[in-house]
Amino acid sequence: MGPAGGCGWGSADNTNASAGWKDKCNALEKKNSDLERKLKSALADTDKANKAVTKQRAECDNDKAQLAKLRTDYDKLKADLAGCVQMREALEGQLAASGSPVPEVAENEIPPGCHDYDVDDEGTPQTVAHPGTFRLCGHGFLDYGFQLTGNPDMPTAKQQGHFLCRVEFELDSASSEIFLKFDYHMHGTEGGEGLCAYLLDPSVKGWDTNFQTSGPMGFANKAGALVGVALDLSGNFSGGSHRANHVTVRHAQAAIGDNLASSLYEPELLSTGDEEWRSVLVKFDIDDLNIDVEVDGNKVLSEVPLPAGFKPPRAACVAVCGAATNADYMICVNDVKLVSQRDE
Repeated sequence: MGPAGGCGWGSADNTNASAGWKDKCNALEKKNSDLERKLKSALADTDKANKAVTKQRAECDNDKAQLAKLRTDYDKLKADLAGCVQMREALEGQLAASGSPVPEVAENEIPPGCHDYDVDDEGTPQTVAHPGTFRLCGHGFLDYGFQLTGNPDMPTAKQQGHFLCRVEFELDSASSEIFLKFDYHMHGTEGGEGLCAYLLDPSVKGWDTNFQTSGPMGFANKAGALVGVALDLSGNFSGGSHRANHVTVRHAQAAIGDNLASSLYEPELLSTGDEEWRSVLVKFDIDDLNIDVEVDGNKVLSEVPLPAGFKPPRAACVAVCGAATNADYMICVNDVKLVSQRDE
C-alpha cells in the first residue's frame, strides 16, 4: 500500500507542475503575441514615418529646384534689364552723336577735351601741344600714373576717363599672339565702377579722336573698339550687381550681360590698397581665336572663344576706359602696351 500510495501522490504533483508550466507557457505566448503586435505596429508607424520623411524630402528637393529656377529667372531678368539699360544708353549716345556731330580734327591737332603726352629720355610722360604718343580724355589726367577718375579740377559726381596709346602695334608674320599688358590701381571708399582695357582698330575713322561713348565705363559706342576686358567692381558692366568683382570679356557691339565670358575674381577684391598696383595680362590668340586673362599672376579666364566671324587685326592699338560714381574714387593705369611676347 505504501509504495502504491507514494506513487499516487507523485502523479498528482506532476499533474500540478504540468499545469503550472502550461500556464507559464500560455502567459509567455500571450506576452510574445503582444510584443509581436506592438512590434508590427511600431514597424508600421516607422514605415509610415519613413514615407512621410521621404515625401517631405521630395517636396524639399522640389522647393529647392523651384528656388534655383526662380534664381536663374531672376538673374536672366536682371541681365535683360541691364541689357535694356545698355541699349537705352547706346541709343542716347547715338542720338547725342547725331545731334552734335563729332568735329573734324586735323592730323596735327589734339581733339577738344583731350591731353597728349610723350615720354622723355628717362621714360617720364611730358605734356605736349601736338598729337603725342599717349592721349587722355574726359576726366583723365596725369597724376598718380595715367589717372582716369578722381580729377579734382572736374569734381563732378560721375567721373569717366579714357587713356589711349596712339602707337600702332603690328604683329609680325611669324607670331600669332598679341599680349595686352598693364598695371592698375583702383582705390576709394565706394563708387568705383571699374575699368575696361580694349583693342582698337586704327583703320576706323575717329578711333583716336571720337570719345562720345556710353555705358557704365564708357566702352559702348567707342569708335574703333573691338573687344574689351573689364575689371568690374560694381557688376554694372557685366550684367548686374550679382556680377560685382568679376572679370568680364565683351565684344564692343554686345549689350550689357551679353558677355563672351565673366568670372568672379576669387583671390580677393579687384580694388587695390591705398598705394598698391597690380598687373594684368591678356593674351589674344590670332590663330586659335581665343583669349586668356590673368590678374596679378592669377589665371581668371582661359581660352575664351572670340565671337563667330571675328578675328583681331594684326595691326591694333590699345586703350583703357574707367569710371566711378564718386568724385574721389581713383582709377589709374600705367605701362599699358601691346607686345608679341609674354615677357617682353
